[in-house]
Amino acid sequence: MESVTINGVKSIGVGAFYACTSLKKVRLGAGVGDAVDSMEFQGCSALETIEVDSASEIYEVYKGALYEKGNSVNPAKFIMYPQNREGDTLTIMEDAIFEPFSMKGCGNTNLKNVVLESETVYKVVDGVVFDQDMKTLYYYPAGKTDVSYTIPSGVEHIKDYAFYNAII
Repeated sequence: MESVTINGVKSIGVGAFYACTSLKKVRLGAGVGDAVDSMEFQGCSALETIEVDSASEIYEVYKGALYEKGNSVNPAKFIMYPQNREGDTLTIMEDAIFEPFSMKGCGNTNLKNVVLESETVYKVVDGVVFDQDMKTLYYYPAGKTDVSYTIPSGVEHIKDYAFYNAII
């Protein structure tokens, strides 16, 4: 199966599409419930594209990544980036919540850099995502080709899956 369209489904179980290695495209219809995260598509090594129906009240795609839409109270939330999407840069939309756990379902070894449209919550140094005070390392892109990496002094915490599938 190279493509799946999901309409009207209220929930998708963790790992529902796990290791569907031929799956290249996922399309979420307007009625899909608010239970989609990266784990449903973990191991989909051919996944290049996620599309969302423009009438969706819950999801949107921004520069190739899937987000839960934000509103005046809650910011948008990064959900996932396709594991085989071309390009070496992930752009996180302005003020979106980003958790490295979302990248566990990705493991995209094309990614070498992260760009933040706003650095009000996070900070990027040499493509690596930290919190603003550089005490927490959030994400190290899986495709960075560094032979070694030194965690900056002052970092006190490394988030779960921060180095997931990294090739260092």
